[in-house]
Amino acid sequence: LRTSYLNQRYFLMTSSYQMAVLLQYNNHDTLSLQELVTATAISKDILVQVLSLLVKAKTLVNEETDQYDLNPN
Repeated sequence: LRTSYLNQRYFLMTSSYQMAVLLQYNNHDTLSLQELVTATAISKDILVQVLSLLVKAKTLVNEETDQYDLNPN
């Protein structure tokens, strides 16, 4: 997945599920778990696993329950 964020270019090796989640952040900085389930049609159980990996990689930040923010750093 190739992306530009804050005038920086990034190349990310992602799974299809991770890519589906990250593409939702093209139009939003923050999304809830339910919004991501609706937008991606990924089951909640799988989505929670995908999100935890993206948080662990520091691509997303999860400071509030069920809210996932794009990491500005």
